[in-house]
Amino acid sequence: MLLNALPALASGGRLVYATCSLEPEENEGVVEKVLNEQPAFRVLTVTKLALAHPRLVPLFDSGGYFRTRPDQHAMDGFNAAVFVGGKTDSRPGLHVKRLFRHVDFLSLWEIVTGFLSGVS
Repeated sequence: MLLNALPALASGGRLVYATCSLEPEENEGVVEKVLNEQPAFRVLTVTKLALAHPRLVPLFDSGGYFRTRPDQHAMDGFNAAVFVGGKTDSRPGLHVKRLFRHVDFLSLWEIVTGFLSGVS
């Protein structure tokens, strides 16, 4: 599904790949496979994510993944990575038809609001 969605991402647009799983084969494994098959895309670094979403820093790991764990955050396990589109499509007007112009952590923010209220 992710491999089919990324080509619809506009150059510089963002797509959040998120699962409610802690299994590496459903998270890092999928991300690594997609990056190998789609070299025009990359995943945002933890540095860029932290600048854009400083209150979420406790939930980012060193690889730039957003993670929650029941044993650490008193909520369900959750994982996300932000893909960024790379190539510009040369067909005029196509960017207007793109399905995924920009997706950010707003919905993730809503999920972790309860957790963040306890983070200083």
